[in-house]
Amino acid sequence: MASPTSTDPELRIAELEARCRDLEERLSALQNQSDDESPPLLSRDSVSAKDSLFTMLFESIPLGLTHWDNKGRLIRANKGFTDLTGYDDRDIATLEDWFPLAYPDPQYRAQVLAEWSSDKEQPGKVVREFAVSCKNGQVKHVEFRAAFFHDETALVTMSDVTEQHENQIALQESEERYRAL
Repeated sequence: MASPTSTDPELRIAELEARCRDLEERLSALQNQSDDESPPLLSRDSVSAKDSLFTMLFESIPLGLTHWDNKGRLIRANKGFTDLTGYDDRDIATLEDWFPLAYPDPQYRAQVLAEWSSDKEQPGKVVREFAVSCKNGQVKHVEFRAAFFHDETALVTMSDVTEQHENQIALQESEERYRAL
């Protein structure tokens, strides 16, 4: 597989997801390998190198990135997530921690939860946009791209689309004023 050098966030995400799947498959095969005479699929050094590569990619991707287990516990969040929201793993250990912080309005939170719940039932990738309350009180419009895996874990990327959202509203308002003339 080519190294993830694309500047297109969607392509980089797809490349990272493919690398993650490859690592998961290889590690699973290692765990399931019997003690017979067959040669190992990956040496310890190779697994360590791939783990280091994955960690580097996870941390350096120019997006907020979170990995959740099948019980809704945060496995890992990158610096991009903290830069975007202000929250880190000391603030958020579970989805139960995340939702009230990110969506303090109970009605909006219920709407967001309902959408995510329906999304989890559909395998594959999901794209959603929500207004997120950041730790500093600022509200940002965030595009979420979630990949739900067969083991019920999820990898979620986040990008700030506040400027695009505001531009869209300004355009709509301008069109409405123009039509009123």
